[in-house]
Amino acid sequence: MKRYSKHFIILLAISFLLMGCSPKSESAPETTKADLQMGQTVEESNVEIEGNVYTYIKYCLESGGQIRVISAKTEGDVLIIPSRIKGYPVRVVGGDYTDYTGEPYDVYRKEILPWQQSKEHKLKQIIVQEGVMTIHSNGFEGVLAKEIVLPESLDVIEYSAFAECNVERIKIKSKNVMLCESAFEKAKVKEVHLPEQYSGIIRRRCFKKSTIEKFKWPKYEVSAEKKMGQGVFFGCEKLREVKFPENQDNIYIPDGTFTNCTSLKKLVFPASTKKVTYKNNLYANNHKKGVETLVFEGTDTKVVGCKYKIKGEYNLITAKKIIAPKNSKAAVFAKTAKRIGKLKEWVIRDIEGGHLEDYTDILDYVTLNSLQYEERVK
Repeated sequence: MKRYSKHFIILLAISFLLMGCSPKSESAPETTKADLQMGQTVEESNVEIEGNVYTYIKYCLESGGQIRVISAKTEGDVLIIPSRIKGYPVRVVGGDYTDYTGEPYDVYRKEILPWQQSKEHKLKQIIVQEGVMTIHSNGFEGVLAKEIVLPESLDVIEYSAFAECNVERIKIKSKNVMLCESAFEKAKVKEVHLPEQYSGIIRRRCFKKSTIEKFKWPKYEVSAEKKMGQGVFFGCEKLREVKFPENQDNIYIPDGTFTNCTSLKKLVFPASTKKVTYKNNLYANNHKKGVETLVFEGTDTKVVGCKYKIKGEYNLITAKKIIAPKNSKAAVFAKTAKRIGKLKEWVIRDIEGGHLEDYTDILDYVTLNSLQYEERVK
């Protein structure tokens, strides 16, 4: 047997010890990626990913080496969407109608359940982990859960992503996420919680005909004119409270924002508000399905309404009444402002059907009344 010197054996032992104790890279577990082909769809059953067990999961590898999770199910009441699968980052969650079967998805019959074991399986919570950037169009349509938590990394919630979902509360952590058109349309949801300092874009009719009950208006650093689309809460009949932030330069309320919001009786603007721009929300004597009263708590809040120029130029506020401190800017405005007395029947039909696209043109077909006002002594 070949003999080795005492010094050589010691050096050899130290080398092995250093090799075993060298620090590991944080990404070490993900260095080995599975051999997936671009566009390949994978289905797995009873698999463990990041310590969570899924009875079923379906995903595909898309361009840029990112994973889109199409479907995931668990026997428990908490579903966690993984951040990585087989070494690839998960960036998109949700599928197209055709992703679930080889045939078109039947949105009305809801026979396909991407996130639940059965129609009766109500999840307590769905947690989308950090790293996910997109909730795909129709991705969570029809899902049944008590709460959904969305990550700070999220960039966009696409068209109809949560349409007709049945979720009590949706918590959004991202401060810049874009909420696309009809993202929550007809959703059975009580509250959508946005983070403090939210500055993202909310597209037109985002919450159309949903059951949202309360909403905290974003604290935009600049006017919301380019941040909020028309008819964001159109037809939200259970919306009863909108809370506006302090110290806003311009609270901009676009056309149709609160049209057909039958439970929302008043809006209260804080005393620190510098300006409120209130566009056409179609409240009239023969269409009392919207905000009746605007309350201004401060003396220096400037009010801007719609301009009506058919038979003279008037400031027009599509509400019934303004309440403001005595001799305030809002009170002075209210004394000469007009409101809609009557809408044409065809306009009302278009409103009820949700087909009204141009809110400005309808002002050619209205009669006007004096705006009611009440001055309060502080």
